[in-house]
Amino acid sequence: MSIVEKNVKLMESARPGGMMVRLRNESWGGWEGGIVINFHYNRFTGKILYFANSQDIPKKIANNSNNTEGSFHFKFKKIGNDRFPTKTIDRIEYGDGTEEARAVLSLSASTFEEIDAKFQAELHVKYEKKH
Repeated sequence: MSIVEKNVKLMESARPGGMMVRLRNESWGGWEGGIVINFHYNRFTGKILYFANSQDIPKKIANNSNNTEGSFHFKFKKIGNDRFPTKTIDRIEYGDGTEEARAVLSLSASTFEEIDAKFQAELHVKYEKKH
């Protein structure tokens, strides 16, 4: 499994350290009508290690000098009846990651957006058929 695939899997995860945990627990509108999700990642490879605010990152990850902090700034786009918003990553803060790591994070973000948009569209179609 590639680093991008691993990143997307963690972005889709609702387990501790996964991004969906953070999306569910954040209040919308905190940042210009969106949400900021913080994470730690390997500054050289771009592999995302854990999604959480700095104080909640496991010390083993936070104290490793190979890792740095980043964040995804999300905006939500409503489709159809507004029940199924797609998540758009409006901006990425990379911390002090290398160019290679930044490229991996960018590709991970765009891959996640594509998967999420398809999933939300499918939910919308299923909902419309039932109602």
